[in-house]
Amino acid sequence: YKGEVSFFNQAFETINYIKAFLEWESSSTSNMLSKQLAVEYDSGNFQFYILLFTDSSAALYNLKVEIKSQQSIQILNFTINSITSNPTQAKFNQICIPLLEKNIPLSIDFGIFTLSGQKLSYLELIQGSEVSLVIKPLPHIIDCYKLEIQNATFLTRLINENFIVPCDTSIYYDNNIGGYLITLIAWDKGFYELEVKLTWIFGLSDPLEPNIPIPISGHAEFRKSWSSLNSLRSNIANSKISVKVLEVSKKKVGVCKSASNNRGRWVNIPENENCYYPFCSGTRTHGVTRGFNSEFSPWVFVPENCYYHFFSNQEIEYCAKKLNISWISIFGDSQIREIAANLWSEFGNPDTSKFHFADFVINNTLRISYEFWHQFMECSPGIEPGRRFWLDKLLMERINIFGPSGVKAFKELEAYYEPKRCCFGGIPEWSGLEINSPSVVILNIATAYQSYMESIEATKSWFLNLRDFIKENEYNLKTKLIYYHSPCVHGQVHENTESLTTTRALVISKMAQEILEPIGVEFIDTINPTIAREEGSNDGLHYSASTHDRYWLGSTSYMLLQILLNVIFKDCSISN
Repeated sequence: YKGEVSFFNQAFETINYIKAFLEWESSSTSNMLSKQLAVEYDSGNFQFYILLFTDSSAALYNLKVEIKSQQSIQILNFTINSITSNPTQAKFNQICIPLLEKNIPLSIDFGIFTLSGQKLSYLELIQGSEVSLVIKPLPHIIDCYKLEIQNATFLTRLINENFIVPCDTSIYYDNNIGGYLITLIAWDKGFYELEVKLTWIFGLSDPLEPNIPIPISGHAEFRKSWSSLNSLRSNIANSKISVKVLEVSKKKVGVCKSASNNRGRWVNIPENENCYYPFCSGTRTHGVTRGFNSEFSPWVFVPENCYYHFFSNQEIEYCAKKLNISWISIFGDSQIREIAANLWSEFGNPDTSKFHFADFVINNTLRISYEFWHQFMECSPGIEPGRRFWLDKLLMERINIFGPSGVKAFKELEAYYEPKRCCFGGIPEWSGLEINSPSVVILNIATAYQSYMESIEATKSWFLNLRDFIKENEYNLKTKLIYYHSPCVHGQVHENTESLTTTRALVISKMAQEILEPIGVEFIDTINPTIAREEGSNDGLHYSASTHDRYWLGSTSYMLLQILLNVIFKDCSISN
């Protein structure tokens, strides 16, 4: 069944999310039942889809639509009578088949096995141990989808009410075991459920390659930008395996001083409890405890061998002064802009209206600036000449990373971009020459734009150019360099961005670390913390969203901010 409802009489400037629920009374139990529906929103209309529905004995249905805008949350109710009739085969073919039937293997075509090929429903582990399983295609599809089977991407996690634990899952098909290797890691005692999801087919394909990446956790017909991410359809059939972790003696851990390998888990700390050893220290900030829909979020990320300190606003200012950090400069795209916007929001003055360039000074103490790699506004996916490193180099030289190069770089940038301001959006009017150098520069390649516009080989070339640029000038380096990788991509958000996939994000993250860490660039691993937190993303790509007062919300994104602050300030805190 497919229905449409209009709400033109509702004045919504910005829709944060739309949720639709079908409610009905069960004829067999007299209980009220509810089913959340997939929603597509477009210019004052939304469509809801009911793909599988069996309670045909119910006589009356209520469609409840919850719409959260910048101004308020509205609840709209509509009565539906006609849904009880079974659809004709023609209607089913017209509406349901295009959404359900793709010429690719789906999650029901794979299974979870031991390395010896046995199925299992229960697993017992000792705390601190690891065990390997394998995701295999079922026999009936092996001859039908040979290429697709070897180009699938899966995400795996252990989950219960207290912990969410990402599991290492290979993105490469192993011919020796006939599938994809999973490594389960037992951190904390308890009973868990193993979840394994098929997320992409052809997830590694470059832009304009014949085999376009296909997201399994959602279809292109369902635009994720206006509804919560839902990947239930991608669960592997027998992946609901019970896992028991037995406790052994715990090892002592300290505050994290690095984030280059963030293997760990998410821990549920209730609202009425503060941070405590061995999970975190300090006091959770407002941002860390609020999801992007303003609801309370109890989840805190805790690495394997350490824990993170939560920096209050007072501590941020204190440590910035103590460590002589006066300016933090951030380069990237919308995924890292969240970090700057979160920090501005914590101090009550978020400038979230500017995507390409923004600058804010916290209480005359700490300057936070953000800048987009502007040349992306001129690029097209997969088309030469593509991205030009010399323009990115000028942006970095403009802020005197390697000494007083700002005047020359500023003049060259103005000469290049001034004629283009008439034709391309997003080219900033810089406030003028920079005299000082930032204390800290946080770099990100702009993973989202890079993924859907450039090949993996071109991406590697950019990192190599950045490495050479830093090495050539390392003796004049005036700032601390940090590479912040973008968090995990869980869904296709924007149109024509098929190559923006989980798989490519994982490859780019590993590539950046292997090239930049050996020359002294500190690496922030955001993939491991977010690969098991699809619920922490509001659209599959972003982890923070702006509210009506331009305050940014997103507990997972604010957790990433705190991870970054731990790397910048190390073990500085007022308590120390």
